[in-house]
Amino acid sequence: MSYQKIKRIIDEELLDVVRSLPCVACNKPPPNHAHHLFSKGSGGDDVASNIISLCFSDHREIHDHGLTAMADKYPSVRYWLELAGWEYCETRKKWTLKINKEARK
Repeated sequence: MSYQKIKRIIDEELLDVVRSLPCVACNKPPPNHAHHLFSKGSGGDDVASNIISLCFSDHREIHDHGLTAMADKYPSVRYWLELAGWEYCETRKKWTLKINKEARK
C-alpha cells in the first residue's frame, strides 16, 4: 500500500508580505522572518493562519522556548494567534488551530 504525500501550499508572495511586517512580538520594523507555526517539514502551508512575522531574536526564542511561552510572554502574540484562528487547549497545554484542514486545496 502506498501513501501519496499531501502537497504543501507554497506562496512566495505571502512570505514576502509577512517578512515586510513588523515583528508580532516586539514590533521591530522589517525586514523580519516568516515563521511557520506548523513547520514546513511537517506539511505546514504558506497560509496566513500558519505564518507569523518575527524578528531574528524572537524567531530564535520561539524555536528555543516554544509557541506557548511566546504567547505567555507577549500579549500581542496571543492576540495574533486568536485572530488567526488558534486557541489554547488547556487539556493538551498547547495552541491548536481551530480551522479544519478541509480548507486545503
